[in-house]
Amino acid sequence: MKIIRQYLMVALACATAVFFTPDAVLSAAPKGTATLEADSMRYDPSDGAITASGNVRFKGPEGEVFGDWGSGATGGGDFEMRGSVRGTFADSDGGSVDIACDSIRLQGGMDEKKDRTVTAVGGVTLSRAGERLVAGTVVWDLGTENYSASGGVIGEFGAYLIDADKISRDQERFAAENVREYTDLQRRITLSAAKVSGIVNGGSIVELVAGGDVTITMPDSKGAMTRVRGDKGVFSVARGTLVVSGNTVASQTGRNLTSDSIVYDLDTGRVEAVGKPTLVFEVLRD
Repeated sequence: MKIIRQYLMVALACATAVFFTPDAVLSAAPKGTATLEADSMRYDPSDGAITASGNVRFKGPEGEVFGDWGSGATGGGDFEMRGSVRGTFADSDGGSVDIACDSIRLQGGMDEKKDRTVTAVGGVTLSRAGERLVAGTVVWDLGTENYSASGGVIGEFGAYLIDADKISRDQERFAAENVREYTDLQRRITLSAAKVSGIVNGGSIVELVAGGDVTITMPDSKGAMTRVRGDKGVFSVARGTLVVSGNTVASQTGRNLTSDSIVYDLDTGRVEAVGKPTLVFEVLRD
């Protein structure tokens, strides 16, 4: 039997805590109330199974999710929503995380010691302060900074942009695979590589290591762009350098420089060749 705009008040901590409570406050969180709304809803009291359709809205103390269809159980466990899904969750820093996607699954069960995850699939956009991800799939550990994004990922992190097959974050550490382009907008440095890993501090990337067919483009002291290819690249704010090593070739218009490694000074833009440097350049003739 269809009932227009049905409302179900579920006074269960398992639903509330699993979906909307960050790890930092989970142990102290009181048993709360969640609200499920829909145009049509079916509820089986024998096992607590719920299926909702049409303008579905699930709201808890720390967030809410909207979609066209949803299913779960009042006894806890997973909850799934599909169709033009959008949601807002509490972030670990006290802010919020906004997610839009085709479908979303909230996993974890009612055991407080279990990890709770949000899996968003299909045209995913995840946004929070200073960070935005566009991907095919995002798996996020609820209430933390940790996630894994895959499927044509575009990441925006303040002054940094990454276009890669996969990007993951584990606290201050991040990693990316098949990086088509990494851009440091402030320093005008671009990079591509098979794999990239690094450390984020205060919203800035302070260390980065790139490996596998590394290509880096950067401005020299006069503003001209230099293209450097090598096996490995190491960027360090602490040392103030970007070092490319292994079969290294630096190219500018009319000249190529080969050496064991190339050291780029982040402050001055100067390039230094270290280890058997060879310079090949064009000679102008009258």
